[in-house]
Order: sequence, then structure tokens, then C-alpha cells
Amino acid sequence: MDRPAATAPAVSSVPALQKRYVIGFEQAGLADWTEMEFASPIPRFTSCLVCGAIASEMLWSRCWHVFCPLCAAMMGSDEGLVACPLDGAVTPLDALHRDKIALEVLLAFRVYCPNRSLGCDYIGPMDKLRDHTRLCGFYNIQCQICGIWLKRFQLRDHTARGCTATARSEQNPAPVQRHVHTVVTGDLYPDIARTLNVGDAAPTPAPSAPSPAPSRLSVIFNGNSKEYDVLGMITAMKDMCREYEDFKNAFNDVRESVALHAEQARADIEDLESRLREQHRLWREDVVGDVRHLRSALGTKTFDWKVTPFSKLRKTAFKKNALLKSEGFYVGHHGYHVALSGAFNKNPADGRVYLSVYMHLLRGMFDSALKWPYRTVTTVKLVNQEACASDKTVTFDPGCACEDEQDCFLRPRTERNVGYGFPLAALEEIENPANGFLKDDAFVVQFLANLV
Repeated sequence: MDRPAATAPAVSSVPALQKRYVIGFEQAGLADWTEMEFASPIPRFTSCLVCGAIASEMLWSRCWHVFCPLCAAMMGSDEGLVACPLDGAVTPLDALHRDKIALEVLLAFRVYCPNRSLGCDYIGPMDKLRDHTRLCGFYNIQCQICGIWLKRFQLRDHTARGCTATARSEQNPAPVQRHVHTVVTGDLYPDIARTLNVGDAAPTPAPSAPSPAPSRLSVIFNGNSKEYDVLGMITAMKDMCREYEDFKNAFNDVRESVALHAEQARADIEDLESRLREQHRLWREDVVGDVRHLRSALGTKTFDWKVTPFSKLRKTAFKKNALLKSEGFYVGHHGYHVALSGAFNKNPADGRVYLSVYMHLLRGMFDSALKWPYRTVTTVKLVNQEACASDKTVTFDPGCACEDEQDCFLRPRTERNVGYGFPLAALEEIENPANGFLKDDAFVVQFLANLV
């Protein structure tokens, strides 16, 4: 037996594009598949081509048709492809464009209150609808006391008009006597009592004899009469006031303590930020210096070794026969790793003191790609810094060195090879102002590789 087709819902007077189900708008307080009525027609590309729902994240196919995530997942094949039911165009699931802009746009659309059919005329943006519906007064409410159906905004007047009395009269038709004490100028007078008959339209007065100031108060609430010790309640309220004052004082003390700690914390934070800025500046200078050094070391065929302070180094070198050392540098781009050293030595032949310079090959990161032994013609200069005379220059060819000096130019097997050295200039030549080798208590030794 064939299953009967689903019956289409009744045609609404609202245009088709103004009523849509919404999905994924939990942040606006809307559950999935909540029907929303928009105050003005919305674009068709904001709703799913298959189910017509509006999702917070719509998916665009390559044929420029729009689907909600649920329909896209439903139409997806095992191979991860989605075939458009309108034109048959195939789009991979991971190639569907996710349009998240629709969420911000749709939340700004103006919608009607769900209680519009009950009389509410509210129109506002979708993201404000939750705040309105929480307080909307047009919900149909059944009074749980008398069973009458009324609007939510009518509850206050309904209860004020005697809903409780009406319900009680239906349950117990017999007259009920109630004694109510009246408050006059803020004081309670139990001798002024009134008897209220629920069945009578007008109250019947029932005076009583005067009595001293009360210690208890009779109150009728929902038909149950209870007595309360007024003096005891006043005493309890005084105790509560004292406790409140104590709590307030303690709270003020804590607040002052927190304010002091906060002020100290702000001062500590400012000091820390100042120190961090200074440390950042120092780190940046170090990094910039290292980068400049690497650029010059890895991309040049010359290296300037500035030796300073000459006056102090001269005394130390003579007394302790100390060896001066430069930092390592690379000859050319991806070249040999080289370092210089120097010492002041006395020549026994003429008794003069000379500055001897040594070239050392260091173990480098490009050694495996270089040709060995080192055969680059090299020049070492004592630079004239005043431009009043010429440089003191020594040029050597490693291939012409003595046989016992050839080990200096082999590929390093340790951190540093034995240096290949020679006297560069006499001490009196360096100290002679006419030669211009000394400037600001420093002299410069320049290394120059003749790269082809």
C-alpha cells in the first residue's frame, strides 16, 4: 500500500521569502529550526536552495547556488562530492565556499516577534529578539489559581482584582472571617480590627477593646493565618544591621588593602615594562649587530681587524708575550673560514720589535664544498688611517710557501690550524705619527683575498 504524500502546510498571507527557518543562531537565543518572520523580503541567496532554511554559515557551490551545511552533508557522496540538484554541477565538499559574512548580515535583519499573531507589534533586529521575547507580555498564560486564560501583561491586574479570593470562594462557599491589623502612621494598632466577609460586597466593621502595644502580628497569606513576634523581628533586624555595618567596615578595609596592592602592582608593572623596553632595545642592537657582521663576513673578500687600545695592549704584549686574536670571518660567499692573530716579537738579528701577523684557517660550515688546500693569493695590510702615507703591505701565495708550512693551508681537522705568519711592521713604524697607522689609540690590519 502506497504511503500518502505529506500534506503541504497552509498558504500563509506572509510572502514566501519573509518566513524562513533559521539554523545556527544559538548566540541570538534561537533554537535550530525556529521559524522567523522577517519585516522585509530578504535576498534569495541567503537561504538554502533545497530546504529554504537560513543558516549562520552558508555554503556556495561552483555553480553559485547556496546550501545549508545540513543539506550539503546530506547530498554529499562517499567520494566527497556534492551534485547540485538544480543544474547537476559537481563540487567537492572541501571546495564549497563557506560564507560567514551572512551571520553578521542576518543578525541585523529586522524580524517580528513570534507573538505577532497574539497582538505583539514588536519589530527589531534578530540579535535583540531574545531580550524581547524574554519579557514579551503577549504570551497566553493560564492562571494556576482560578484557571482563566489571559495575556502575560494582564497577570498583575488580574491578581490585584482578587483572583485568590475568587478561587477560594469557589472551593469553600462558606464565609471566611479574617482579622486584619491596619497600619496607621507607621504604628500597629491591634485594637483596630476589621472583619472581612468574602461573600459580602461591603466589609463589616468589628471593633475590639484597646490593648497595650503588641508583641505579635497576625498576618493572612493565601488563607493561612500566622503570628509573628514583632519585637523579636525588630531585634533581629537590629542585629542584622549591626552585622551589615561590621561587614561593610570589613569590606572597606579589604577594598583599601586591595587598592594599595593594586597601586603597588601598577608601579611594579610600570617598572617591569620599562626594564623590558630597555632589554628589548639591547637585544635588538645585538641582533642588528650580529646580522651586519654576518652580512659582511659571508659576503665580502676583505676583513678589517681593528686593534684597540694600542697603548694598553702594547704593555701587556711586551710583559706577557700575549697573542692578539680577531674573530672568525668567511672569505667571500660560502668561502673559507679564517681568523687573524698577532704578537709583538723582538728580532734577535737587529734588536727591533715587530708586529707579526698570523693567518689561521678555521673549521667552517662550507669546508666540504671547497677546494683544498687553500690556494688563494692573499694580502695583509697595516692600514694608513690618515691618508698621508701608503699602507704597509705583505702579499703571499700559499702555493709558494715552504713545505713545512703547507700544513697551515690544509682542511682543518681541529677547530684551528697552525697559523701562517710573517712580520708586518716594526713597532717604531706603527708609533710614528707620520705614517698614520695609529688613530684614536688603534691600528687596523686588513685581510684581502684575491678571489677570481
